[in-house]
Amino acid sequence: MSDSSKIEEKRRFFIQKKERVGRKDSDLTLLKIQSRAVLHLSLISRKPFEEEARVEEWQFFVTRMQSFLISTSDTHPDMPSIPRFPLRSHSPVASALLLSISFLSLKAPAVENSGPVSLLLYHGARNRTGDAVPGNPLASFATFGIPSINDSGQVAFTAGIRTGETFSTIVFANGGVVAQKGNAAPGTQTTFQSFKDPALNNAGDVAFLATLDGKPPKVGLFTSLNTNTQPEIVQAPLAKGLSLVVLEGTALTELPGVSIDSISAFVLTDSEIYFTATLTGTGVTSANKNALFGWDGTRHLLLRTGDRLGTKRVKSFSVLDSPAPGSGQGRSADFDGSVVFRVVFTNGTQALYSHDGTTPVSATQTGQTAPGLRGGITMRRFGLPIVNAGGGLAFRASLGAAPRTANEAIFAEVNGLTHRIFGRGDRAPGITGVKLGYSSDPIYNLDESVAAINSLTGSHVTSANKTALVYTPSGSSTEILARLGNQPPDVPAGAQYQAFKAIVLPTNQNGPAFLATMKPGLGGVTKTNLTGLWATDTQGTLHLIAREGNLIGQRTIRTLTILSHVTGSPGQTRSYNTAQQFVYRVNFTDGTEGIILISLAPQNNEDN
Repeated sequence: MSDSSKIEEKRRFFIQKKERVGRKDSDLTLLKIQSRAVLHLSLISRKPFEEEARVEEWQFFVTRMQSFLISTSDTHPDMPSIPRFPLRSHSPVASALLLSISFLSLKAPAVENSGPVSLLLYHGARNRTGDAVPGNPLASFATFGIPSINDSGQVAFTAGIRTGETFSTIVFANGGVVAQKGNAAPGTQTTFQSFKDPALNNAGDVAFLATLDGKPPKVGLFTSLNTNTQPEIVQAPLAKGLSLVVLEGTALTELPGVSIDSISAFVLTDSEIYFTATLTGTGVTSANKNALFGWDGTRHLLLRTGDRLGTKRVKSFSVLDSPAPGSGQGRSADFDGSVVFRVVFTNGTQALYSHDGTTPVSATQTGQTAPGLRGGITMRRFGLPIVNAGGGLAFRASLGAAPRTANEAIFAEVNGLTHRIFGRGDRAPGITGVKLGYSSDPIYNLDESVAAINSLTGSHVTSANKTALVYTPSGSSTEILARLGNQPPDVPAGAQYQAFKAIVLPTNQNGPAFLATMKPGLGGVTKTNLTGLWATDTQGTLHLIAREGNLIGQRTIRTLTILSHVTGSPGQTRSYNTAQQFVYRVNFTDGTEGIILISLAPQNNEDN
């Protein structure tokens, strides 16, 4: 099969899988009522109603849902009233229609402007009552971790909850509690003590690291992926229960006398989990203690330092990470579960590999001729590679036998072939007398667009304007999307970018999104409002979509947390999806917290 046929096949697979995800049995619907209430509509079943059991389940659901709506409107008198019709007396389809009428009668007021719509999904408070935890009306949210969102709009996060004077922590996903401190940890003889922020895939599966009770406490990796057991929690939001993937101290049957010393990082895909760990035990030394594993219901050892790949011995490998400024975008695993990584060999050479769970395959290596370059220019060293959802690869490489001023470039697969996209020494588009300098590791999406943060050199370049966001849309010319010292859009005149903190490149969005700070003292910028999130809309126009100091409803944003490095799963995409939605945590100036959803999709003002 040709390279172009392979990438087209991957694209079709991606589209078909998205369609399957869109037809999942259950889906989370969230409706924000700005007048001091958030309605959490849990898991609306889409299965056929022919089976009597499904009819009874639906009637039970709509009755509970109506009761919840009624109780919420009763406790919030400024909300519209909810029709009190006898849902149990209607057929499932009629009940669905009546319930839909109730939802449609509730209109949330517009927030801030007619552009991106910001919705407060969940609200928490440490010293007062926050939103009730769905499924546990006696508990309320107090604090939040860093949220994840999938392509269906489902959201997952850790949270601190309060029941009277008692505090606890939970993993929350798909509209309900997945795990809670003190619950039995599956596959172990102990209970959960604390949690790291969860990962969420497009099928609604979660994975998370948890510290367990014990002396000493151990860390385990848990997931609902490829699990056939029933949920251990009553009314759990998962269609399946949780499974233990790996626990510190686990003996490895594939390596007799060797066990897991610590779990370093993991990435969750739609079909597999990859994790890295350090090893201990018989024959383990500093030269062979690091390992990469895959898990699809069964654990597989994929790579270990000290292994031979061909004729060379592995000294180190880099995988399941996403260094700044690309920390908000996963880069190591594609949609169907293959993983990519950089290897440094004991002889000093390097290579980029992909692994489908069966065999490692070299993508490029030291000494190979650089694609699209003449004069014997070769690859020398590599940054951390990124794979898109269709399996395409992009990477940064330093070059051998190249002029010193042009010894680095960004490469990416386009239509199945690897091309040089831009690099050091290129003219900076639209800026006379200025050239591109060194790049960050690139970001890359299914559209085969590429972006990076670049230094600039040349005429009138200073420390205040020497960095730019460089973007090459698929099939188009490279452009400068933003530059330090320039005026950011949608803020008062005179403001200037001061630093680019993080950048991502969502698929289907016509351009990057990035977190940046502005220079205090210019354009009304102070230390309380200098951080913002900008994104390109469906027309490719850059807009401010969130900013510290702005209002969400009646509350002022003190800090916003998005596109962040997350301990335990730094290489997981979590802050955005392909439906042009972003999710982030916000701390308000009144001491409360929230989970915010931003939609960049075109809005019908009559529906707001």
